[in-house]
Parts: sequence; C-alpha cells; structure tokens
Amino acid sequence: MFLENSTVPQQRIAAAISKETTALDLSELELTTEKLATLLPAIATLPNLQVLYLNCNALTSLPEGIGELKELQVLGLGNNMLRTLPKEIGKLVNLRSLGVEDNGLRILPEEITVLKQLVSLDLEDNELTHLPASMGKLTSLRKLDLGSNRLHSLPKEMGALRQLHKLALDGNALRVLPASLGELRDVLHSIDLNGNPLHQATLLWLHHTFSRTLVHTDVLVNEQEVAQQLSFTGRYKDPASKLCHPEDSDIFYWSRNHTLRQHG
Repeated sequence: MFLENSTVPQQRIAAAISKETTALDLSELELTTEKLATLLPAIATLPNLQVLYLNCNALTSLPEGIGELKELQVLGLGNNMLRTLPKEIGKLVNLRSLGVEDNGLRILPEEITVLKQLVSLDLEDNELTHLPASMGKLTSLRKLDLGSNRLHSLPKEMGALRQLHKLALDGNALRVLPASLGELRDVLHSIDLNGNPLHQATLLWLHHTFSRTLVHTDVLVNEQEVAQQLSFTGRYKDPASKLCHPEDSDIFYWSRNHTLRQHG
C-alpha cells in the first residue's frame, strides 16, 4: 500500500504506526512538518518500507529500530535537530539516498561507510569537523554534499570514490586538499569550494588537475604568491602549508612552465 499526505492525513498515519503497524504494508511514508521530537520505535515494524521522509521536524535522535528497515532505499532527515546518527544506520544495506542536511551533526558513525548502495549523501549545513577515514568505501556514491560544515581536512581515502560526479565542499575551513582527490579528475563533473580559505598552491593544483571539471572557487590564483612560498629547492618553506594532506608523503614542486607537478 502507498500512502500520500494528499489522501491520508498524517495524524492517521502516525496513529496507525503506534497501534497497528503490523497490519500495514507501506512502501512509502511521509511524516514531514509534524513537529515530531521522537520517532516511535514501532517504525521498525514496517518491513516493506522503501521511502521514509521525516524532514522538517524536531528529531534529536533516531531509534535503534531504524536499522530493521532492510528494504529502505530513501531516507530524508533534513531540517531536524540530530547531533549524531545511530550505528544501526549501517544496517540499511539497500539505502541509495540519505539526506541529513540542516541538522547539527558533529560526527558520523563509521557504520555509515558500509552502505555500498548509497548514491547520494547530503550532509550540508551541519557541524562536522572531520570525516571517517573509511569514506572511500562508499564506492557507489555519485553525489556528496558537505557544504557549510567545519571541515579543516579531507581523508585521503576519498580518492577511492571513483563514481563521484558532484562534490560540494563550499563553506568549510579547507586550506589544502588530499593529493588523492586528483584520482577523480576523469569522473568529477563539478566541485564546489567557494567559501574556503584555500592555499594559493592548492588553487593552482586544483585548476591544473581538474582542467575538465567545473570548479567553483571564489579565490583567484596568484602565481607570484605561489612562487614566493616555494624555496629554491622546490619545497615549501612552511611544512604546515604543504599542498597535500599531512598524512600524504607526496612532494609537489614548482616547474619552469609554472605548473604544479608531483615529484617522485
């Protein structure tokens, strides 16, 4: 059975979930703008649910039973008050789209990276300061929105996201990017880096490496400044301002034709 707001009032749906969920055979459920502060554990008794929209409520947490929705493909949690996601989120093995935009997420559970079918992940407008190193396991991901967070760095494993077409990183605190991101030069259609204090050398590498990708930045490359920040040996004077992620061992040098190239 398929239920829409236009045919069945949300109050009746909520009542049905709390009392007679076993009698329902729902494939899609929308409980948006209901001012819900909690999600009834009985939601776990909807085994055939494929689409669940809980946007624009006041949810501060999700019940562990959310992991029992094995057939779920779309989960909308935008515009709530979530600080974290339960580890049971990793049990949603068929999930293809997850939207948790406009919440207060401060950390992502490692379990989210086992969602091999995930194609779209929206984490815009949260409070994330870092990402799990295992993000590279989301190999089906095509759209990743991390805009308006508090990220200072990205895990080098993101270079393994070989299906990624759109990457939004605008409104963060990124100065450098992992060299592994260059592995996506042939698959990325667009990358948004507006609103980041990007290092000049990073900008130059970015535009050179992603010459066939639509790159959005609001900072222009100043080649003279880049050259001044490189010593005569071709290494950065300040190790903290290396182009690569600190965990990377790659060394970039300034070549005579004014392109940033990777050494060794």
